Amino acid sequence: MDPLYFRENESKGEDAIVFVIDGGISGWAWYPALQALTEYHCLAPDLPGHGKSAGITPFSLENSVEGLAELIRTNVPSGRAAVVGISAGVAVSIGLSNRHPDLVEKMFLSGPTPRLGRIAVSITNTITPLFLSLLGSQRRAKFVARSMSLTDLTDDQFEALREDLDNLTPALGTQINDVVAGQADPHRNGPPTVVFVGEKEIGATKKRARALMKAMGNGRGYFVSGLGHGWVLEKPDLFYRAVRAWMSDAEPGEGFIPLPA
Repeated sequence: MDPLYFRENESKGEDAIVFVIDGGISGWAWYPALQALTEYHCLAPDLPGHGKSAGITPFSLENSVEGLAELIRTNVPSGRAAVVGISAGVAVSIGLSNRHPDLVEKMFLSGPTPRLGRIAVSITNTITPLFLSLLGSQRRAKFVARSMSLTDLTDDQFEALREDLDNLTPALGTQINDVVAGQADPHRNGPPTVVFVGEKEIGATKKRARALMKAMGNGRGYFVSGLGHGWVLEKPDLFYRAVRAWMSDAEPGEGFIPLPA
């Protein structure tokens, strides 16, 4: 398999962070974090089937995990990285940790997508082509931005989102659903992990966050007060504060409420 496309900052920090975005969106969403978190060596890949990694197909848990593993081995001098995952990127991050625990220092997981059963996958795979056919990429981008409360996207960021959604074919949509359906629970007592979930997220996402904490045995969790699924992009300064706290094994502070398991 060809290497994943990625961008990185110019930090010489010893600690590395790999950012894993949701299915359907490429790594551009993390580029502001690369510029802000200069004390860390930050890498933001495009997952298989996405962005400049679109030629690597299919988008699958296997291809994503192995692509990230090779990214860390090749580009992180220590051979280990902290991993940030959001939404479907949580499933990929956990898959990487389970299969290659030697590569993952710790995990920051936000808004885990609920695991889909067979019936739900079948229904979703039927609806996805209809949704894509009814909405052009411009309307899709506006819908996604609105649903994630991303009201402050720059023109360049909105265009990048539009291009991603223009490339979101029914086949890729089905592959994303399959990744979510095939996600595993994290191994017990794996790398130290913090799970975040927006206070305004749906109940199924909150339930999945608690399930992850229970499965890990050593995980911590937090509600993000007053915010929803896209909080890491909607409130970047809050996100950067949470990342820095996580990297230093500290509490995230104001705006975060401990999540009971």
